Amino acid sequence: MPARVIVLAGPSGAGKSRLAERLEQRFGWPTLRLDDFYRDGDEPGLPLIGSGANAGLVDWDHPATWHRDDAVAALLALCRAGATDVPDYSIAESRRTGSQRLDLAGAPVFCAEGIFAPEVVAGCRAAGVLEAAYCITQHPLLTFWRRLTRDLREHRKPPPVLVRRGLALARAQRRSCGARRRSAAGSRPATGRTPRSSRRTNATVSAPTPMDWPADVRPAALEQPDGFTCGAATVVAARMLLDPSYRPDDLGREITGTHRRLTSTHSFRERFQLPWPRRLGTPPWAVANALTWLTGRRIATVHARSRPEAGYDVLVEQLRTRPVGVYVGNRWLPRHVVLAFAATDDGATGSAVRLLDPAHGRLLTIPRDRWTHHQVGVAGWSHLWFVV
Repeated sequence: MPARVIVLAGPSGAGKSRLAERLEQRFGWPTLRLDDFYRDGDEPGLPLIGSGANAGLVDWDHPATWHRDDAVAALLALCRAGATDVPDYSIAESRRTGSQRLDLAGAPVFCAEGIFAPEVVAGCRAAGVLEAAYCITQHPLLTFWRRLTRDLREHRKPPPVLVRRGLALARAQRRSCGARRRSAAGSRPATGRTPRSSRRTNATVSAPTPMDWPADVRPAALEQPDGFTCGAATVVAARMLLDPSYRPDDLGREITGTHRRLTSTHSFRERFQLPWPRRLGTPPWAVANALTWLTGRRIATVHARSRPEAGYDVLVEQLRTRPVGVYVGNRWLPRHVVLAFAATDDGATGSAVRLLDPAHGRLLTIPRDRWTHHQVGVAGWSHLWFVV
């Protein structure tokens, strides 16, 4: 098989298409839209909604409104031949409007997303072409709002129908993508940002952290533009380390925009985030949310003020796989955020950590003793507070 498939399931509006777009932009993995295999609205025998405000209308959330066999055939053709013809479907018109050629162009992995994606998991697994399967979920209210704004923007159905349908789907979301459904379909839970994948898929999705600073990234360009965006500068730097294609033209503007996002109610993981005053810097939970989004791993914040030795050990261990946000300050408060990106141990001088100090836009090497004795000495701050 020249290609394998990642199946993205979940309710309408959960973020399947957004995640597929991000994976295509970052890794070049094409996307097969399974919703294009809907049946035409005038076909006989379509299931109808039996009760409620939309009673008598076609139940487009029922699998019987969808050509499962055609979708599985297209998936297998893509895996075996690398290209196939797929339909173009207009949801607003409830009919196929044509077809197009989907070519993987040599990509070893592609995504298949749609609300009926669980229906194809078993067939793909039996054929030996399944790379992974995920059920993308968000809070029902967030899913309802996204679905409604998208459907209104695209004029998919009359507004009253969309509102009533959205409310009914929000009530049923927990059942439709609950643990029993995921277990039956063989899908793992994930958010719309990055799937919590198997060890094998993690090796494909998440780029390893480089032990050396990239030659095409100037540390001076990552100097924080003001006195309270150090946390945002570390997040931008971490993203540049993890994604070689991410190279903003105006880093100052990128850092400022990232700081607005980090202190807002809407996190990078597209979930609610406790807001924070911008002039008080960046809270640890926002950096943790951003690193979770970047790495696809659940990132925790470790308090190291009272036990700097344990905090240093956690820092070095995490640096094996990813960059780490570190909060330093005085004995009373955390005041500054730096990005640790490598740990060294040459045997002579002992263990040390390499980091970016956004206060001055420079790379520093801080030996272990300075971390463990609260003598860090970065940007005038001495105490190790948090390891993110």
